[in-house]
Amino acid sequence: MDDIVKNAKNDHWDIDTFKLLLELETNPEQQAMAKIIVRADPYRTAALHRRIRTLRRCRREAEAHRRKALARLIAVSMGEMEPVAAA
Repeated sequence: MDDIVKNAKNDHWDIDTFKLLLELETNPEQQAMAKIIVRADPYRTAALHRRIRTLRRCRREAEAHRRKALARLIAVSMGEMEPVAAA
Protein backbone atom coordinates (compact mmCIF):
# COMPACT_ATOMS: atom_id res chain seq x y z
CA MET A 1 0.00 0.00 0.00
CA ASP A 2 2.87 2.37 0.81
CA ASP A 3 4.38 1.72 -2.63
CA ILE A 4 1.10 2.65 -4.28
CA VAL A 5 0.94 5.89 -2.31
CA LYS A 6 4.55 6.74 -3.24
CA ASN A 7 3.88 5.96 -6.90
CA ALA A 8 0.72 8.06 -6.84
CA LYS A 9 2.70 11.03 -5.54
CA ASN A 10 5.46 10.61 -8.13
CA ASP A 11 3.53 9.31 -11.13
CA HIS A 12 -0.14 10.20 -11.46
CA TRP A 13 -0.56 7.72 -14.34
CA ASP A 14 0.67 4.67 -12.39
CA ILE A 15 -1.45 1.57 -13.12
CA ASP A 16 -1.49 0.48 -9.46
CA THR A 17 -2.91 3.88 -8.58
CA PHE A 18 -5.73 3.39 -11.05
CA LYS A 19 -6.38 -0.14 -9.76
CA LEU A 20 -6.72 1.28 -6.25
CA LEU A 21 -8.95 4.07 -7.57
CA LEU A 22 -11.10 1.43 -9.27
CA GLU A 23 -11.59 -0.38 -5.96
CA LEU A 24 -12.21 2.68 -3.80
CA GLU A 25 -14.04 5.07 -6.12
CA THR A 26 -17.82 5.38 -5.87
CA ASN A 27 -18.34 7.81 -8.75
CA PRO A 28 -19.33 5.70 -11.81
CA GLU A 29 -17.70 8.10 -14.28
CA GLN A 30 -14.35 7.94 -12.53
CA GLN A 31 -14.64 4.16 -12.19
CA ALA A 32 -15.25 3.88 -15.93
CA MET A 33 -12.21 6.05 -16.64
CA ALA A 34 -10.04 3.96 -14.31
CA LYS A 35 -11.27 0.72 -15.97
CA ILE A 36 -10.31 2.00 -19.40
CA ILE A 37 -6.82 2.98 -18.25
CA VAL A 38 -6.24 -0.30 -16.38
CA ARG A 39 -7.40 -2.36 -19.38
CA ALA A 40 -5.10 -0.46 -21.72
CA ASP A 41 -2.03 -1.26 -19.62
CA PRO A 42 0.66 -2.46 -22.05
CA TYR A 43 2.20 -4.69 -19.39
CA ARG A 44 -0.77 -7.03 -19.12
CA THR A 45 0.36 -10.42 -20.30
CA ALA A 46 -0.76 -12.02 -23.54
CA ALA A 47 -2.03 -15.01 -21.57
CA LEU A 48 -4.32 -12.73 -19.59
CA HIS A 49 -5.69 -11.25 -22.81
CA ARG A 50 -6.34 -14.76 -24.19
CA ARG A 51 -8.07 -15.79 -20.97
CA ILE A 52 -10.26 -12.69 -21.05
CA ARG A 53 -11.17 -13.41 -24.70
CA THR A 54 -12.03 -17.02 -23.82
CA LEU A 55 -14.18 -15.98 -20.87
CA ARG A 56 -16.03 -13.43 -22.99
CA ARG A 57 -16.72 -16.09 -25.64
CA CYS A 58 -17.99 -18.52 -22.99
CA ARG A 59 -20.23 -15.82 -21.58
CA ARG A 60 -21.65 -15.00 -25.03
CA GLU A 61 -22.33 -18.69 -25.66
CA ALA A 62 -24.02 -19.11 -22.28
CA GLU A 63 -26.19 -16.05 -22.89
CA ALA A 64 -27.14 -17.40 -26.34
CA HIS A 65 -28.15 -20.75 -24.80
CA ARG A 66 -30.20 -18.93 -22.18
CA ARG A 67 -31.98 -16.83 -24.81
CA LYS A 68 -32.75 -19.91 -26.93
CA ALA A 69 -34.06 -21.80 -23.90
CA LEU A 70 -36.28 -18.88 -22.91
CA ALA A 71 -37.64 -18.58 -26.46
CA ARG A 72 -38.39 -22.32 -26.49
CA LEU A 73 -40.08 -22.12 -23.08
CA ILE A 74 -42.28 -19.27 -24.26
CA ALA A 75 -43.13 -21.13 -27.47
CA VAL A 76 -44.05 -24.29 -25.56
CA SER A 77 -46.10 -22.40 -22.98
CA MET A 78 -48.04 -20.65 -25.75
CA GLY A 79 -48.73 -24.00 -27.43
CA GLU A 80 -46.75 -23.26 -30.58
CA MET A 81 -44.36 -26.20 -30.11
CA GLU A 82 -44.45 -29.61 -28.55
CA PRO A 83 -42.23 -30.06 -25.50
CA VAL A 84 -39.09 -32.10 -26.07
CA ALA A 85 -38.30 -34.97 -23.71
CA ALA A 86 -35.14 -34.51 -21.66
CA ALA A 87 -32.15 -36.39 -23.00
